[in-house]
Amino acid sequence: EELPRNVTEGLTSFIFKGGKKEEPKSWRPITLRTTEYKIIATILENRLKRSLEEVCSSNQFSSIPGRSRIEAIHQMMGAFDEDIGLLCVDQSKAFDIVHRGVLLQIMKRL
Repeated sequence: EELPRNVTEGLTSFIFKGGKKEEPKSWRPITLRTTEYKIIATILENRLKRSLEEVCSSNQFSSIPGRSRIEAIHQMMGAFDEDIGLLCVDQSKAFDIVHRGVLLQIMKRL
């Protein structure tokens, strides 16, 4: 089942942040979405939040409700006597590049 086009598309405008107007870094893109999109996004977000704790490792702190960076730092400090690895992922633009078809398949399984 596919979402209607008006839900999956948006209108992108650029807001001037300051600086030289001829430089691209002086502009911030913002995408205007429909109310339907916002409602669906909120429903999906709430479903994902409820499921994250069940499917994610107790060692994952990012994007998990009730888990904080401070807890992650304390856990990491307690592991100094062991061999440890650290993975840092910038998720600030994650949903700009996520494959929506895959995300929808995952959501259908929840």
